[in-house]
Amino acid sequence: MVVEVHLSGNLPRSEELFRLIRKHFRGKTEWNELRAVAERETIEWVRIAGRGMTLITDPMLLWHDLFRPFAENVKGLSVNGLSRWYDNNMFYKVPLIKGRLELEGPFLDRYLFPSVLSGSRVKLILPDPLTMQRLSLNDAYSDVSELVMDLAEVISVEASRLISKWGLKVELVQLTAPEMARGMSEDELSLVREVVRLFKRRLGCPLQLHTFFFSAAKALRSLLDTGADVLGIDLHATPVSALRGLSVDRELALGIIDSRSVIVEDPVEHASLVGKVLDATGAKRVHLTTNTDLDYLPMEVAKEKVSSLLKCAEHLKGVLA
Repeated sequence: MVVEVHLSGNLPRSEELFRLIRKHFRGKTEWNELRAVAERETIEWVRIAGRGMTLITDPMLLWHDLFRPFAENVKGLSVNGLSRWYDNNMFYKVPLIKGRLELEGPFLDRYLFPSVLSGSRVKLILPDPLTMQRLSLNDAYSDVSELVMDLAEVISVEASRLISKWGLKVELVQLTAPEMARGMSEDELSLVREVVRLFKRRLGCPLQLHTFFFSAAKALRSLLDTGADVLGIDLHATPVSALRGLSVDRELALGIIDSRSVIVEDPVEHASLVGKVLDATGAKRVHLTTNTDLDYLPMEVAKEKVSSLLKCAEHLKGVLA
């Protein structure tokens, strides 16, 4: 069995980078100085990931919340104050949809460091349009389906621009979709199928829908019907017993590393947990990942958790060989 290993979100920033970000927001430091420190830390995180990750992600150190790059740069979007990010002590700036969404100049490489990823097998992480629609304020669209598809259009086009401009070898695109685990109506499921088709056609690579914070047990049958190639499940929210008997013909990305706990996972114990999921679902291919962003944690704890993820993958490969 092939075991892919990758991360599912942002990584922690140093205190120096936090300080420079605060200074930049107050107009007391130049963007180039901030970028230089963020690039240095990006190189270090990519070096750590290169010790065993099969797909490399940008640590997204300048990507301040899931929606921010798009809320700050797409015509028709702005931000409208802070809201709590689910039940965490973290916040995001709520996107305000105030007009028809239109792309202007390219912007994602302002927030990422694609040159650092050059030559790697890359996983690109993007916001899910349905999740973004649910967590935004809409003052412009009377048709929610039209809004979701317009969000899918601007996100996918900007991602395609990034990939083409930098010649990235993107082998998996993740749509970060916590709202999908909360359930979808039939109309929403039909809409997500359209979103999946759009992204796969435009970006030309497999697509992962990644859920977290909520049990995916009730939503999994719907997720299987979206056409996504990889389904991401938070194993710290979804009990294995809830998956038993469910025949899964897609690849599973299992969030075995808990980004909201400072306790470092035991690799052998979690490799055993993955084995139970495979037995319960019949899945033939597995991805090991974090349940969500590691930037909830201190940097040293996050590094230990990355190491635990890699050790878990090695142990699992040995068991499955």
